[in-house]
Amino acid sequence: MFPARQVLSLEDIALANRGWNAYATETPEALVYFLQTEDFSRLPLLPKALQAHLTRFPSVQNGLNAMEQLLLAPAADHNLLLIELMEEYWQRTSLFGIGDAQIINYLQELEQAGLIQLQEKITVTALGFKILRAEADYGQ
Repeated sequence: MFPARQVLSLEDIALANRGWNAYATETPEALVYFLQTEDFSRLPLLPKALQAHLTRFPSVQNGLNAMEQLLLAPAADHNLLLIELMEEYWQRTSLFGIGDAQIINYLQELEQAGLIQLQEKITVTALGFKILRAEADYGQ
């Protein structure tokens, strides 16, 4: 990777700075606008990273972010052991680069919110199913 490096111009640094400012906002609108209006030809990896960040915001459909959705949906389809759910998650996406400890933290938050029960197998509750069907909002 080091031999393929490129020197950043002042314009590249200014673009990255605008991206950071959009990234650091509490709501996604500025970041969405930034991604739609900027030219990323000199920094082609930046949009993918920022789009991954956008998926960490709650969905307007059910209040789950993409990581929560990716954990809850397979658990609803099958009664999975924790390791099976982790493997399913990692097969579906590598976008977030999260490990087992972070997955466990997400699952514990979903359990505390009453969406799942963490036992030998992970069980989705009635509330969890309602949220997956967008009949309730996780953020409420």
